[in-house]
Amino acid sequence: MKKKSIIAVILIVLLLAVSLVSCFASAKEDSTTPAATGTTGGETTAVPEVQGNYTDGIYEGTGTGNGGELTVEVTVEGGNIVKVALTQHSETPGIYENAEKGVGDEMIRTQTADVDTVAGATYTSNGIIEAVKNALGEGGSSSAPASSSVAVVPEVQGNYQDGVYTGTGTGNGGELTVEVTVEGGNIVKVALTQHSETEGIYEKAEKGVGDEMIRQQTADVDVVAGATYTSNGIIEAVQNALKDAVAE
Repeated sequence: MKKKSIIAVILIVLLLAVSLVSCFASAKEDSTTPAATGTTGGETTAVPEVQGNYTDGIYEGTGTGNGGELTVEVTVEGGNIVKVALTQHSETPGIYENAEKGVGDEMIRTQTADVDTVAGATYTSNGIIEAVKNALGEGGSSSAPASSSVAVVPEVQGNYQDGVYTGTGTGNGGELTVEVTVEGGNIVKVALTQHSETEGIYEKAEKGVGDEMIRQQTADVDVVAGATYTSNGIIEAVQNALKDAVAE
């Protein structure tokens, strides 16, 4: 009986020792695991596929994500967006990183804030897109030029008087205003300056219609699919603007 008691005591001591070692290891692991924070976790690493048209600098903008207001920092170098980073937010860890990287990489590749959201992180993606547009001047501020301003090469020679002309038309959201720039007799820029059109749609109409007007040097162009009313409003506004630009 005495021998069995000794063995039992030894076994109990061994079990206690193993338990203490496990607890110590677990505590050590917990103490070295970094806590989740509200700072960047999905930094962009893409390469521009087209040349951007922005002023170099670091721009800050805000938007509304799934967790409320968020802030992004957009870095522009050589005219290109080269970095999009969340700097302040309350988004969900494990989700916001995907949105930050997916949306940011696409913006860098295409050099525009008009990109698709990331699946499974829609609200955070929309917040980042809104914030970047604000940072770049596409959502109300003017810290950098809007990427939706067209910059294509005319395929024919225009016949207009040089200058900057303003015209109005009626789009999907009511009256809109455009500014048409003529240099060397050619239309070189078409930009919406005032409007109430739908975000995510008007940009396509502005670029599609404007690019075609510059290429063909006429306001008589086709509408952009999926943005018919906005396209028609821009076309009408440009036609009105160019009434004062016809060369004698």
